[in-house]
Amino acid sequence: MKLKSKPAIISTALAVIAAGTVAALLRGTRPLPESASTAPPMPPMAGTLTRGEDPKAVFQRAFWRRPAEEDHILHAERREWADEGKETTHWQWFIAMEPGAAFTAWLKESNPFALQLRRENVSFRTHANVPAWFPAAAAPDAYEIHQAEGGQMTLLFSRQQNLLYATDAGKGFQKSVH
Repeated sequence: MKLKSKPAIISTALAVIAAGTVAALLRGTRPLPESASTAPPMPPMAGTLTRGEDPKAVFQRAFWRRPAEEDHILHAERREWADEGKETTHWQWFIAMEPGAAFTAWLKESNPFALQLRRENVSFRTHANVPAWFPAAAAPDAYEIHQAEGGQMTLLFSRQQNLLYATDAGKGFQKSVH
């Protein structure tokens, strides 16, 4: 069997990456169907809870970048649940902010989290652990709603003023298997 040359392998790999990027961008720009289910923030978890409220630190861990000078964080909270071995088993964050134009463009146009536009209401009412400053529900006439396909990461852009409410939740790191 004849092995492919290095340039051919690199070209094939780049073509696969480009095709995947285009597919992700296209998937991220189409609206979710009306019947899409939602999975709002997780209910309280077992284990030791630690809360972080440093706005810049919460923002950075949420969006994987530092806030710009024009981004004004009004409220921020990150929660982490740890097991007995102090390993994070679950995490959750909430942010309310006045985003700068560049950050808004990055979220909406670049769509780095492959979020989809929703046309239906989102409710967080059944979760007692949502901060008092975070909306209990959001309707498409009041918010431009962007949400991950699985429903955890949710961005609510107010249609009346320059406000962004954002939340996400997930599990901690998996222990390695040796």
